[in-house]
Amino acid sequence: MAQGLVTFGDLFQLENLVAADELPVSDEQSFDDVEEPSPSAIGCLIVGMDFTAKYPKRWRTFRARYRLPDLSPEELAEVLGVTERTVRNHLRPVNLATTANELFRDRIGRNGKQLAVEDLLWQGRPVTLDDLMLCLEWDCDGIYELSTPTARYFLLALDFAAREPKRWKTIRRDYFFPDLSQQELAVMLETSQKTVSQHLQPVKLAETDEFFNKDLMSEVL
Repeated sequence: MAQGLVTFGDLFQLENLVAADELPVSDEQSFDDVEEPSPSAIGCLIVGMDFTAKYPKRWRTFRARYRLPDLSPEELAEVLGVTERTVRNHLRPVNLATTANELFRDRIGRNGKQLAVEDLLWQGRPVTLDDLMLCLEWDCDGIYELSTPTARYFLLALDFAAREPKRWKTIRRDYFFPDLSQQELAVMLETSQKTVSQHLQPVKLAETDEFFNKDLMSEVL
């Protein structure tokens, strides 16, 4: 696996990696000859949320595989109540890197405030989706350098998009078109201004990092 290729499997591995020299590379390639930059963390988050919003059932299978890595596809299918063929289809690699690089060729850093998820956890503050996206805008080392708490909240954000795809669509538009009023966003999204206002309320991903270990087997992520 080259550094320029990011899959959901890579995102799950981030939680367990603590130093750059532990990052996985392909047999044919070392970090010295990787020319393509690591996709930005904010780019991979947004592309990943787009995927989970569109394919929530497939994301549920990825999540279960992550939490139960020792199960065979047959056993995982039994746990999830689906066929083994469905599990195997769901677990095909999903490459996030190409689209992420196209969306975010340069760092955004538009908010002018550098922040880390650990700062919020240290303060005992809830981590919202806005907080996470702001932190990732300043994640200059890219997707492969995310800290463990950040990687965990990254996954919670993917859960949110799978659970509330319509709301994520509104938040996404607001992120890319920050100068539009709620009424203008409503026209763009073909919905009401009231719906847009409700969708743009802060999304609390979890109270603290300890809440990450939730029940991943339920239909509601």
